[in-house]
Amino acid sequence: MPRPGDNPAIVVGVDGSDNGLRALDWALEEAAAHRCPVRLVYAYVPFAHRRAERVHGASPRMIAMYEEGREVFAAARAHLAGHLHADLVVGTALYEGAPARVLAEMVSRARMCVVGRRGRSGLASLLPGSTSMSLAVHARVPVVVVPARREPAAGTAGGGAEVGEANGRGGPGGPRVVVGVDLPSTGETAVEFAFEEATARGLPLLAVAAWDLTDPYVYSPAALTEAVAESQARVTRSLAQTLAPWREKYAEVPLATLVERSHPVAALVGLSRPADLLVLGGRVHPPSELVTGSTARAVLRRVACPVAVVHDPELSKVSRTTA
Repeated sequence: MPRPGDNPAIVVGVDGSDNGLRALDWALEEAAAHRCPVRLVYAYVPFAHRRAERVHGASPRMIAMYEEGREVFAAARAHLAGHLHADLVVGTALYEGAPARVLAEMVSRARMCVVGRRGRSGLASLLPGSTSMSLAVHARVPVVVVPARREPAAGTAGGGAEVGEANGRGGPGGPRVVVGVDLPSTGETAVEFAFEEATARGLPLLAVAAWDLTDPYVYSPAALTEAVAESQARVTRSLAQTLAPWREKYAEVPLATLVERSHPVAALVGLSRPADLLVLGGRVHPPSELVTGSTARAVLRRVACPVAVVHDPELSKVSRTTA
């Protein structure tokens, strides 16, 4: 069995809030499953708090930063007292700057970055410029956003039918990993990540492909029925082809698929309620690029379970060369 030091670390953004500690708990369970270390990072924002506003000059600012960092890490250590996986935390790091920028720079060689969806200011975390939202579209490693609390599980949404063998362990409404597959598939990093997570957790995997007609109003009733049937069959075939190599590689993972005529956000939010983890794919957007309409951002605002946003490196290269 590999030792924690043999694998890249999981970086956790902590800020002294209960939500940051929930993110730490999630990261520790993830680290235990993959036998990798955990590093804690706190980004100090000058003048963000009343105490810091009364200090002036570089030296007093540094003193305020170290005092606040010490408080944040002390709270994390107190939270870890007696924790089953506390020994996986191998270090802390304190930086000055915007949390999203600091974490994005820190995690370039990490296994993933884990943050709470809400920090010290609950409202601010839901805005487009928040730490979790910014990391989800700009970080080059998988970013896991942990919600403040889990809502009671509800039934799955949508009119599609799950196909596959995942109805045993975990059941159609029980714990599982859900992955949203964007078709036609241009990158499968998120799919592979989802299979790995399902393997580590011993859970079934549900692969979801949501689709809709571009303009259903141009069809007559009969033609609309035919177009829907053809599109459903085409997306089903495409999803099967995308999953085929991973189904073979991870044959031990119970896999179900769902092809649904629905908006991706509505489908994924509904299906993720009983999920252990929701995995989304995408490409890295440059920090200078304003992203307002992505599926990941819309899902993050509504979903009740932890969400992993996994960017495909090949898509990122394309975005950089065509920007």
